Amino acid sequence: MPELSSLFQPGMIGKLEVKNRIVMAPLGVGYCHPEGYNTDRHTAFLTQRARGGVGLIITGVARVVSEAGMLPGSIGHRNIDRSCQHQNP
Repeated sequence: MPELSSLFQPGMIGKLEVKNRIVMAPLGVGYCHPEGYNTDRHTAFLTQRARGGVGLIITGVARVVSEAGMLPGSIGHRNIDRSCQHQNP
């Protein structure tokens, strides 16, 4: 498939170089904690896509204020006072 060969070549977004031009669109998979912080399951999901060859991963919606409301399992913080307590290294 010579017409698709550029898909597997590195690409630039401004000064950022990505390993290829395969982009994963944002998904709401519902793997985050009910309080909105990241979980091992969500990290594993994104890691598998990166190891599988995706050059750029666009994560799903993230809420930064509780007044905006949140979908169950989405990343963000319902309780901003606890936000620093629930971060993955």
